[in-house]
Amino acid sequence: MLTCDFPHYLAVVSRVRQQVHAVGPEGGTLHSTAIPQVQALFPPSALTKRIRVGLQAHGCDPLAARLLPRSASVAPVITVEPRRRKFHTTITLTSPLPPPQGAPGDKQVSGNLRLLCSIMGGQARAVWEDVTGSTPLTIIGDCASFTTTVSAR
Repeated sequence: MLTCDFPHYLAVVSRVRQQVHAVGPEGGTLHSTAIPQVQALFPPSALTKRIRVGLQAHGCDPLAARLLPRSASVAPVITVEPRRRKFHTTITLTSPLPPPQGAPGDKQVSGNLRLLCSIMGGQARAVWEDVTGSTPLTIIGDCASFTTTVSAR
């Protein structure tokens, strides 16, 4: 935006892109176009009928990441819609690991990873719960995978 005058108000309206696909009893895989490593794998029989399933991935802005303490880094926030839906078998969600902080070339330490979950929907404020102890993370390369039976953020 270019202007010769200082505006009184400036509004930036944006929305995280959501991939929506119909998934049925045969299963399927959803990929995020915003962050290609983010995916949701629905095995056969995870759903009993065909429904529209949405997948959102929202990464941390590099400018916001600079505000974090040196020991902290953030992976993308993943949302599976419709929220609070129970699946008949576990689905697998995959996300890139947060970039390691510190010197270039430092490796991510999996013992420091935390998995947070919120099942709040609609306009309700998110209430985050640490589910690291009850949800095992599988690290493969630069991605982490976990399974769940409930759609959430």
